[in-house]
Amino acid sequence: MDTTDLVLAILHHLLVFSLAGIIGAEFVLVRGDLGAATLKRLAGIDRHYGIIAALII
Repeated sequence: MDTTDLVLAILHHLLVFSLAGIIGAEFVLVRGDLGAATLKRLAGIDRHYGIIAALII
């Protein structure tokens, strides 16, 4: 297998697992009180979710 294929496969798996972790973090934040600080933190997590989702594609 080509080294490029191996690196891309590893990167893909790391990104997918990171995406699952981000979804878990969002779930924890949404279950609690949605104050201004929590919404700001959730917006930052959503930004990272979008970036990682775009990188997976």
